[in-house]
Parts: sequence; structure tokens; C-alpha cells
Amino acid sequence: MSTYDRIPSGAAAPHDRLVGLAAPAPLVVLAFGLAFLASAEIGHWLSFHDEQFGLEFATFWPPSGLFVAALLLAPRRRWAALVAAATAANLISDMALHDVGPKLSVWFSFVNFVEASTAAILVQRFAGAGFAFRDVRDVLLFASLSAGAGAAVAAGLGGAALMATYGGDFSTAFAVWWSSAAIGHLIVAPAVFALVDRSRRLRMGKVRPIRLAEGTLLALLLAALAELVFGHQSLPIAFSVFPLVMLAALRSELAGVAISSTVLSVVTILETSAGHGPFGLERSVPERVMLTQSLISLSAFSSLVLAAVVKERRRATEVLEESEARFRDLFENMSDLVQSVTPDGRIVQTNRAWKRVLGYDEAEVGRLTLLDIVHPDDRAHCAAMLDRVLAGEDVGRIATRFVAKDGRVVDVDGTGRRRVEDQRAVFTQAVFRDVSEERAQRRDVERARNELEVVNQELRRLAATDALTSLNNRGAFEDHLARELSRAFRYSTDLSLVMLDVDHFKAFNDRFGHTSGDDVLRAVARLIRATARGTDFVARFGGEEFAVLLPHCNSRGALSQAERFRQVIAGWAWPLRPITVSVGVATTTPELLDAAVLVRLADEALYRAKQAGRNQVRQARGAVLAGEAAPSGP
Repeated sequence: MSTYDRIPSGAAAPHDRLVGLAAPAPLVVLAFGLAFLASAEIGHWLSFHDEQFGLEFATFWPPSGLFVAALLLAPRRRWAALVAAATAANLISDMALHDVGPKLSVWFSFVNFVEASTAAILVQRFAGAGFAFRDVRDVLLFASLSAGAGAAVAAGLGGAALMATYGGDFSTAFAVWWSSAAIGHLIVAPAVFALVDRSRRLRMGKVRPIRLAEGTLLALLLAALAELVFGHQSLPIAFSVFPLVMLAALRSELAGVAISSTVLSVVTILETSAGHGPFGLERSVPERVMLTQSLISLSAFSSLVLAAVVKERRRATEVLEESEARFRDLFENMSDLVQSVTPDGRIVQTNRAWKRVLGYDEAEVGRLTLLDIVHPDDRAHCAAMLDRVLAGEDVGRIATRFVAKDGRVVDVDGTGRRRVEDQRAVFTQAVFRDVSEERAQRRDVERARNELEVVNQELRRLAATDALTSLNNRGAFEDHLARELSRAFRYSTDLSLVMLDVDHFKAFNDRFGHTSGDDVLRAVARLIRATARGTDFVARFGGEEFAVLLPHCNSRGALSQAERFRQVIAGWAWPLRPITVSVGVATTTPELLDAAVLVRLADEALYRAKQAGRNQVRQARGAVLAGEAAPSGP
């Protein structure tokens, strides 16, 4: 190890996250140890040698970044093996290759372990276990916690050991150790992460040859420019290398940072250590080291931040593109009809379902307006709805009809909203559902319901109608009587009941036959219905007996109406023989509101009319209409 630099950094075992290097764990640990040894030798090779004082100044220490990256990439259970491999490599480098004493070599190994583990633990604590230079926050945390805090801890321990062993100024030892380790973190750790990412991309086939060629060309251009700037005394323009470094970060992100920082560091250190370039002009070795480290660290940190910004931007773009792709897929494949309409009614966008249902292709859609597809009877309504939506009003559900290209009428139901840009309505977006089949089914159901209601009404009519006379039957009469009695009680009105019976009807049937008898009953029914008032309820009570309910009719009015019934029937021109009826009348009183009692009273009055000689009217409680003494008929 170098005199003023020895700081390995810790992170995670490459075996678990180096996807492209699918190898057994022992081989990965061995590869890490060998890489650690090689990077240590590279660090010595790139060190500045002060022949005046016999000292070696490490400009940057690659093992620091390698160790930190390894610990960050590996799970904690692999750390012990990685620490052992790093310690072995460190001892071989120091004792076997650079004649460092055993005690100091062991201490340097310990310092490397402390640096790497401290940095890795701090980074994982604040940036998360899956740290991967994903964004600017990751870069800033890594720079402050790993290159800052981790390297500073190691610099304190290592500087104290160097001062105790070799003497000299602690602050100088601390500064050189810290800066060389920090630069190792900033250059090598991102390079390892870039290698992991590129290995994964290579396995997935995502590395494009054109990008590899572009990266190679940039590296060569940067090497040539760095050699031109730092290899000649007459060109003090060190800043001129930054555009290529930034371009590499822009184009290749983390991989570009790793390659450009490595190329720039190697060329700058080798030429400056030889006394060339703007940093080697009559300067002391410590000054050259400081200037070189300043350039390399500034370049590495700036390009890392830029690469992180680019990566964030790329990720945001990918997320946006993925979101747009998902939306487009949803938009195109949803079963509902989606359309966008400009304020003047032009259709500017539709989805696949819209085109399929209405039968238009993409070219035809661009020439359509809303009025072209809306049913003529719905156009005024749709235009009004469009104006309301553009005004920002919530119109709720929109039910209308579209006309397809082939003339089919498509019932749709949906919602609409406006899209606003620069505080003005740009177009309305509407989502419709094709409800043609549903509405057709609803119409069929409604039609079937109406037909069923007609049938039910007819059935109810037939159930309440006497088949022979087409009058209401007895069941209908009893229901109606109950309702009329309730109404009469509620409003304190009169209700009368007239009962009629055809006189000597059995004798008529026996003489002329049942067919003729049926004709008589039908004729009597017609005469009663024709004579009854519009509000009266006429029914065949049974056999040759009929009943008429007279709402709002008192006893006197009921007697008069009953007499009219009798006279009309008696005066009819009967073809076979005269037909007469006996009539009984009953009227409700405040005490008489029972249906059965009212019927019984009317029936008793009818019975008295028959007993008195037929063809006459009798009222309940014995009242008889004038003229009853002249009965007619047999």
C-alpha cells in the first residue's frame, strides 16, 4: 500500500446482484480478491513519487471504491467472505509487493474494512438496501456518506498510523488519504455498478452495438484530448475536457461516467506526475496531487450528478410512456364507445369500439361532425347538451341515438366532460355504452307487459261478466256493492238497490224452450242497461233475476227508477208473449250499511211484489208505488 493512502470501501457481495456474472459464490469471492489486489497495484502505479522526500502520494485509491461497491451489492451474509478476500489481497500487496511491515499492513487492512463497512452501512441506512445510483439523491448521499464520512474515518485512522510510523504532518497525511480514497469511491464504485447494469442488459439483449461504438469513440476522443491538454506545457486549458466528460454522462449515464472518469484520471495522473501539463508547471508534488485530485473529483462528482439527472429524466419519460401506452391500450380496447368533439362539433378522436359499432374507418372519422352521427330527432338535444358541457355544467347521464354508417340506429347512454387548456374548453370527451340490445329488450318487455295487461284486463272483465247477458255477474256485483256502501258511509250519501225478477220465466222456458228463454234474458238485460243511469251498476244476480245499484239515489228516486224499468220491459214488443218483471227496492239508512241486509231487504220487497200479483214494484218496509194494483202479465 502507498504511504499516504490505504482506504478500502465496503458494500455488498457482487455474487448476488452481478446478474451478468452468474458464478458460484466462492468464485465470485475469489474474483473479488484478485480484483482488489489488481486495483491496489493500479493505485500504486498511479501514485505520485516525491524523490526529494522519498514519499509516495496516492492520487486516488481504486480498492476503496471496489470494496464499498462489493459490500453494497452483496447481502450481509456475504460480507465476512468479502472482508477476508480483501484482507488477504491487502496483505499480499503491502508485505509481498511493497515491503510494508506486518503490523502496519494488518492495521491498513483493518482501516480498509472500517472504511468500507462504515460507508456501506451509512449508505444503506439512509439510501436503502437496494442502492444503485438511481437518482440525484443517491449520488449526493453516496458522496457525503461514503466518499465523505467513510473515507474520513479511514483517513483519520490511517493518517494516525502513518504519522506514528513515518512521522510528518498528520493533516497532510489525513488530507491525502481522504481525497485519494474519496476519489476511489466516486470513480470505481459507479464503475462497478455500471458493470453490473451492463451485464444484466447484455444478458437481456438490451445493449445496442451502436451505443458500444459511441462509448468507445467518446473514450478515445477524451483520451486524445486529455493527452493533448495534460501532455503539453503550452496548453493550460484543463477545463476543456469537461464537455466530453459531460457528453459521456449524458449519452451513457453511469457507464459513461465510469469510462470517462477512468480515462481522464489515468491520463491526467500519469502526465501530471511526470511534470507535464498545466498542473506540472514548476509545482511541488503535493501541489500537483492537490490540483489533480481537485480536477478528477470535480469531474467525477459533476458527471455523476448529471448522469443521475439524465437517469431520473429517462425513468420519468419511461414511466410516462408506459402510462400513455397503458392508457392507449385501455382506450383502444375498452368496450365502451369513446369520442372527443371540438367546440364546433368536429369529431377528433374515437376508439376502436366506436369505429366498430358505427362502421367508420379512421379516415372517415376525421371528416365527421357530431350532427353527422346523431339521429335527426336528437340533434337539437345533443347540441344543447354539448353547449352545457362546454360551459362546465354537469349534465349527468346522456341518452341519445347514433346513426351508423349503414343506417342502423344505435341507442347509447353515457357521460361527457370538457377538457380545458389555457383556461378555455378545447374539446369534450364522452364515453357511451351501446344499449341498443338492452333498450330493444326493454321495449319487448314493455310491449309484452302491455299485451299481458290487456289480456289480464280482458280476463278480469270476463271473470266479472255474465256470459249470457254481458252484464256484470254476481261476484262483480258483490264487490261493487261493498265499495259503494263504503263510499256512502264515508260521504253520508244515499245508495239504493233495485232487484228485478222475470215473471213466470220457468213456464216460459217450458213452453218456448231454453233458447227462447235466453233471448228473453238478453233482451231484458239490454232494456235495463239502456234505462239505467250512467252511474248505475247493472248485474245479473242469478237465473232470471237482475240487480241495479243506484248511487246517490234516495228511496223516492229509487222507486221512480224501478218503475221505469218495469214499464220499459212491460211495454216492449215481445214476439212470443208479453214479458213483465217484479221489482223490489231497498235504500240505505244511517243504520242500514250492511250489504247482506240491503240485499235481503230488496229481495223481500221483490218477494212481496210477486206475492201481490207480479209486474209491480215494492219498497222495503212495505212501500208500494202508485199504480201497482194494475199488474200485467200472467
